[in-house]
Amino acid sequence: MVKKILKICLKVLGAILLVDLVAVVIFCIYNGIQYSKEEKLLDRYPGQLVEVNGHNMNVVVEGEGAHTLVFLAPSQDTSPAFTFKPLYSELSDEYRTVVVEKFGYGRSDIVDTPRDYQTMVDECRAALTAAGVEAPEETGYRLHGYGKDDRPHPCIRAKQRLLAGAFRGGDHPRTRDGLPEIRQQECQLR
Repeated sequence: MVKKILKICLKVLGAILLVDLVAVVIFCIYNGIQYSKEEKLLDRYPGQLVEVNGHNMNVVVEGEGAHTLVFLAPSQDTSPAFTFKPLYSELSDEYRTVVVEKFGYGRSDIVDTPRDYQTMVDECRAALTAAGVEAPEETGYRLHGYGKDDRPHPCIRAKQRLLAGAFRGGDHPRTRDGLPEIRQQECQLR
């Protein structure tokens, strides 16, 4: 009697394991098919891959204006090229617009290097140079990390010296060296 119950339990367990194994195989095949379809779509992803420290970083350059606007996405933005597309497409008639996708975001490689501000500033500068964009000296955005005395952290000042006309969130650039001020209503996404 005990042997009969044990045999039934083993058969049920074997059937469950077989169903699980078949399901895993089906999911793996389906994933492979979908991955090959997605690979073809990456050819249409905006931007160009440039090499920075032996890894690929995506930089989108659009427009031919006299002034360059560089957009840096906040952290946790999975695809800055698409997040900023309505904005930079609208502005590219008058400005040269650039979107830098930091490592780990969008089409840029995932890397195991430190993610401190200075490293990211250096990588963004190298990506701009590799894409043929002269790195501006200062920026017109603020990082939401001011201290009690409203003075930015030294790393924020380094980023501000790096890029001119960068947008972050709903902020907009200030006037600098003849760069026309862009009014907030002109920057709102439609």
